[in-house]
Amino acid sequence: MNAIAACQQALNNATNDKSNNEINMLQAILNKAREQVTGEAVEPEDKQTLPRVQNNTESLQPHNEERRTIRSMTASLTPEVVASPPPIIQSPPRVQKLPQPQIIKKRRKRVQVPLPESAPAANTRSKVREKKRILKRKRELLRKKPEPQPKRASTLHNPIRNLRKAVRKMQRVENQVHKALAVMDKKSGKMLNYRQLLRHPDYKKDWSLSSANEFGRLANGVGGRIKNPTNTIKFVKYEDIPKERRKDVTYGQFVCTVRPEKKEQNRTRFVVGGNKINYPGEVATPTAEMLVAKLLFNSVVSTPGAKFMTMDLSNFYLMTPLKRPEYIRMKMSDIPEEIILEYKLRDKVSKEGSIYMMAIRGMYGLPQSGLLANELLKKRLNKNGYVSKALKQFQHERPKVKQDAPYPSARIIFGAKKQYATEKSKAPLLNAKEKKFIQKVCGKFLFLGRAVDSTLLCPISAIASQSSKPTKDTMAQTMQLLDYLASQEDAVITYNASEMILAAHSDASYLSEPVARSRAGGHFFPFKQCGNPPQ
Repeated sequence: MNAIAACQQALNNATNDKSNNEINMLQAILNKAREQVTGEAVEPEDKQTLPRVQNNTESLQPHNEERRTIRSMTASLTPEVVASPPPIIQSPPRVQKLPQPQIIKKRRKRVQVPLPESAPAANTRSKVREKKRILKRKRELLRKKPEPQPKRASTLHNPIRNLRKAVRKMQRVENQVHKALAVMDKKSGKMLNYRQLLRHPDYKKDWSLSSANEFGRLANGVGGRIKNPTNTIKFVKYEDIPKERRKDVTYGQFVCTVRPEKKEQNRTRFVVGGNKINYPGEVATPTAEMLVAKLLFNSVVSTPGAKFMTMDLSNFYLMTPLKRPEYIRMKMSDIPEEIILEYKLRDKVSKEGSIYMMAIRGMYGLPQSGLLANELLKKRLNKNGYVSKALKQFQHERPKVKQDAPYPSARIIFGAKKQYATEKSKAPLLNAKEKKFIQKVCGKFLFLGRAVDSTLLCPISAIASQSSKPTKDTMAQTMQLLDYLASQEDAVITYNASEMILAAHSDASYLSEPVARSRAGGHFFPFKQCGNPPQ
């Protein structure tokens, strides 16, 4: 009885941690014990039919020898208990596993190295057949003519629509140009372009006179008001233009500005449309770099008492001859009436109401005008060279005997163990005028020596070192330098392409000049080969 009471107490105090199978087995044992003691059948308290749960793990697992041994022991000990319904075995609760990130291993791409045709692996039977098949397919495609595809009716290539877009774009460009080249009306504040100024009752007279003067400067004068006309343009008929040049005819427009500081305040300039010019030659104009301009300004500001002056060449472009004429078209309505009557333009007007002009000299807007004017300026400036003009300034004539040495060299005493420097001159000193003459010569040719002829640097340096107290010997050295410059041809410096390896030739002499002076010199140049530079 004590055992039964202990089992009952164990059943009452069972927790959820015990499995259901163990509870069922204890309940069955308790019932059997009561039947043996009391002799009455005891019905179970909770008679529930539990569904049979098949354990997949047991069916899949092999026979367990330990489990078989336990069953046999229970059968021998309690046969009645074994005869009871088999215990229900429930599968363990499923634990939800969190998804683990899959690690995707990147496969290395195999790099196929093309085999040479001479390799044995490239000439197997399968690859030879594949090559023949590809070659046969290419030949068939070449023999086969492509079938004509039907044309689609697309709106992208509509000529009328594209023409309208082009017209609107041109109108916007013209409006921007006209606004930029316009004059403000003082009453309304609006910007008036050239055509509006000619039709405005308040400005028509003044601006018609201004545009007529511009035509007079470009052509052959008008009304006797232009003193020096440039003869830049000539009015021609359309039939006079060569047929091969009729596609190159460009347009012309007027730039109008008000310049109160000028004598003629209403300024009108005729500009050629350079974007329509198809010039076959070079059109780039060489100009000074920004660095050169900055150095010039800095030099002027940094020099005490320095003055800066600029010059403007009048009609610089308009007097430069062109290598080929250019043709310009302009509407008859844009030309002042005075010019029409002066040059009888009604006899030369075309059917569409345009006047054609032929430009034979440089004009504003022509792309080649700048280069042609620059070349002409250099040609005229170099007509009398730098040296010849300087010799003319110093009134130095060409010597009868050619001078090949720019400076007298020290006498060499052969066989002597020591070579002494030239002694200081004991000749009489020069007056102030002669001293100024020597200083002018050194300053005049110093730029030439630094820029072009480096052979002048040594004699100029030697003469300049004596210029504070020059003597008759100093004057003789200066005259020898002038004779050398008059006897020799103009020096020319040539730049050749190289690998920009800087090479130098230098030399020095110790105590070789008067007053125990020494001298060092050399020149630098780019060199493209290794080793010692050429002498």
